[in-house]
Amino acid sequence: MELLCLAWPDQLEIQKVYLLNRDKTIINSYMGRDLRRKKSRKLQRTLDDYLEERGVNNELCVFLHVYMMNKDRIELIQ
Repeated sequence: MELLCLAWPDQLEIQKVYLLNRDKTIINSYMGRDLRRKKSRKLQRTLDDYLEERGVNNELCVFLHVYMMNKDRIELIQ
């Protein structure tokens, strides 16, 4: 399973869910409800819990944004 997410400065947003073969090729994308709609809150919460257990959370989003801002500065200086 692969999750396509957007990392905003204050939250993580799951955009799509893909099922993968063993060789990492996409079988098909999740064809159910739009994960960004209010009606799929239970599925969204389940996926959020799945990611949280693996350390992918809002704190990581904040870290990634700070890291990328510093990375851009360092690259500009070099």
